[in-house]
Amino acid sequence: MKIIGRIEEQQEFNRILASQKSEFVTIFGRRRIGKTFLVREHFKDAFAFYVTGLDKPSKKEQLDNFYRVLLHKHSLKKNENKATDWPGAFEHLKQYLQKLGTRKKVIFLDELPWMATAQSNFLAALDNFWNHWASARTDIVLIVCGSAASWIIKNILRNKGGLHNRVTRRIQLLPFTLTETELFLKKRKFSISRYEVAKLYMSFGGIPFYLDLLDNAFTITQNVDRLCFTQNAILRNEFNELYASLFKNPNNHILIVKILGQKARGMNRAEILKLSKLSNAGSTTRILEELEQSGFITKYNNFNKSSRDAIYQLTDYFTLFHFRFISKVSMLDKNTWIKKIDNPEYRTWTGFTFELICIHHVENIKKALGITGIETHTTVWQNKNAQIDLLIDRRDNVITICEIKYSLESFTINKKYFENLQNKVATLRKDISLSKSIQVIMVTTFGLVKSKYNSLIVNASVTLNDFFN
Repeated sequence: MKIIGRIEEQQEFNRILASQKSEFVTIFGRRRIGKTFLVREHFKDAFAFYVTGLDKPSKKEQLDNFYRVLLHKHSLKKNENKATDWPGAFEHLKQYLQKLGTRKKVIFLDELPWMATAQSNFLAALDNFWNHWASARTDIVLIVCGSAASWIIKNILRNKGGLHNRVTRRIQLLPFTLTETELFLKKRKFSISRYEVAKLYMSFGGIPFYLDLLDNAFTITQNVDRLCFTQNAILRNEFNELYASLFKNPNNHILIVKILGQKARGMNRAEILKLSKLSNAGSTTRILEELEQSGFITKYNNFNKSSRDAIYQLTDYFTLFHFRFISKVSMLDKNTWIKKIDNPEYRTWTGFTFELICIHHVENIKKALGITGIETHTTVWQNKNAQIDLLIDRRDNVITICEIKYSLESFTINKKYFENLQNKVATLRKDISLSKSIQVIMVTTFGLVKSKYNSLIVNASVTLNDFFN
């Protein structure tokens, strides 16, 4: 299957292949995001060596797997000094690579965290392979990858030993954007509106694995029902499998995302500690960092507040969808999702998840406003009197308030809503420098109905269509 999107990543791969030095490349991102597919499809038959770690086996089984790849694919003589440890395995790899001449050699170690079993000495052997051989050459491209983003960051990117600062390129693979999601669906022969694409995004996010499960014989609503709510739904147990596969002891990770799922706008650290009863210690900091690094939560600095007031928000669409709907219904119910369309709970959920879409596509908003060339800082702001869910603090001394509204048709600013916006602007004005100007933009699905209040408060309008540019 042809790669959809991922233009910047593929350009980076081409630069890596053209490099005049050896490259140590780390690719990380949420499980199901398509890391392996991207690397495999881009490089295709260009791999000199490609091995995938096995899920939860012993050190011996990992070594045997490594050996079999060399044996069957790379002409290593059977039982010739079979390695019993990782230094020996990498020595075999080095000897094989030396036979391939001076052409660029791509080595792909997939699911690296699985290879590095407890007390296996794997990282020390990888350190020796790179620092004492590969890095001194000009023809090696070492690509390491793993679903456990937190492990990759801790043990490779933030390694305090021999691998410290050895990574030459780091690629964080993010979910598809709305544009990439639309391209993916078109490739799968779906013919749906952008509004329907956005509704699907609210359930699954831009996760390629989930999108690949869709069947174009069904509508999007029927697909969600089929994949999440029927008796044999393939994503019915995805939540538990997802967290268990990423974190060694996932109970506290799950506890925190459940707590954050109770408050759409997010919580600060003190609120999380109070509700979770976790200790105010490094262990809790680590869990929050791991959830953030794995793409499940987002940490925002509260505008004009200290870092202690930072807001943590659950921003993984599927996790939110699981808590709000999947976990609450019996799998014996029929047409569960279809029945929920347009009830109050559904409308609340779509309103909030549309706000998330806006946050995740803030670059599209900036492009629509013509401010991509201006340095900006995206944040949130709230006090006891008002709240702004997306605020763009600009280098040109302008603060842009993004007022986000999801609706089935063009949105109307009436007198009550106009007064509410006025209150937000007035409250924010008290909290910022007098030298800064305030701009209000409306971000809606289908634009604004003409109203006498529009020109009195709104400086610009951005619609759902702008997110597909």
